[in-house]
Amino acid sequence: MGTKTVLVLSQREDAHIPPVQEELASMGASVAFCDLADFPERIEMAAQIGSGTPWTGQLIASDRDLRVGVEDIVSVYWRRPQHYHAPEGYSSPVRALLDQEAYRGFLGLLLGVPDSHQPFWVSEPQAIRAAEFKPSQLAAAAGLGLRVPRTLLTNSPAAVREFYEACEGRVITKAVWRGILDPHGSYTPGQPRFVYTSAQFLKYGKKRHADSDAWPWEAVPRSKAWLAG
Repeated sequence: MGTKTVLVLSQREDAHIPPVQEELASMGASVAFCDLADFPERIEMAAQIGSGTPWTGQLIASDRDLRVGVEDIVSVYWRRPQHYHAPEGYSSPVRALLDQEAYRGFLGLLLGVPDSHQPFWVSEPQAIRAAEFKPSQLAAAAGLGLRVPRTLLTNSPAAVREFYEACEGRVITKAVWRGILDPHGSYTPGQPRFVYTSAQFLKYGKKRHADSDAWPWEAVPRSKAWLAG
């Protein structure tokens, strides 16, 4: 057994990771950082399992100075890892096969250990996927007695107009998924990205004085119109 390690999974350009690494290191934790997209081209894996024994082996990436024993991973921070995409020189069916082999092999290794050896996940991928279904989360919050905004989920223009009028125009729109549009379908470092959102309707407070830089407007995002088209 080697040094107990926290494995951080996210894309290389994630600016949130360095301060997390520093904080974990200040607490005496050993931290390893990589992306799902790094395997198999940048990360070498060799792991074995047998009857009555958990997975053992190593993950190695020379360009990241990564060398961690699978059995030494005590926690996994699932931030925003990117999936591996095979080179375009392969045919489409072969690329799809390689993509899934890499994803299921790497992630399956981290997930596929007995409960007694299971790393502590923040959070497990299946839990994150469940949380991404916003209509379900609104229902769960309401069921727990929490206040939720009056919400419309629709692809009907007529329903939107009726909802807008009932709310006196005080509505916002929001995507039911991430709301980020990448020009070519996937993110490339340095390229522009677009966020799907709406103008925020403001409730007038009092007349703005011409000699003042202050805007006396009160934001009132009291209602949401969820547009699923």
